[in-house]
Amino acid sequence: MDKHAPGWLGSEATNDREHQALANMTAAVERRVERMHELIEQSFTDLRAGIRDDISAGFEKALRSVAKDSDFAKPFWQQGADHMIERVTAQGSQWIGKRILTALVGAVLVATITWMVASGRFK
Repeated sequence: MDKHAPGWLGSEATNDREHQALANMTAAVERRVERMHELIEQSFTDLRAGIRDDISAGFEKALRSVAKDSDFAKPFWQQGADHMIERVTAQGSQWIGKRILTALVGAVLVATITWMVASGRFK
């Protein structure tokens, strides 16, 4: 048999069939890989959603447990209320202080201008 006759390994006809078979196998492998990639992505999406739900449920359970614990809750809320009262009174006194200072500066300015006009410094 001639070395390059059809059907002989290395002949063009055989190479074409081999190339086609390899192309078919490659396409099949690519489809499998794509499907596996989709499954992995879906698994990660499901896992992320599950973790988010678990974390949320865990936090909610912990907060409810803490809220029911009177040894913790009463001092916690008392400390928060004391802090807020302290801040409100500090902010209020600062607001009042600013208004008083502004009024005093305005009064001194008006008195100074009035004195300067009355004494003839402004003509």
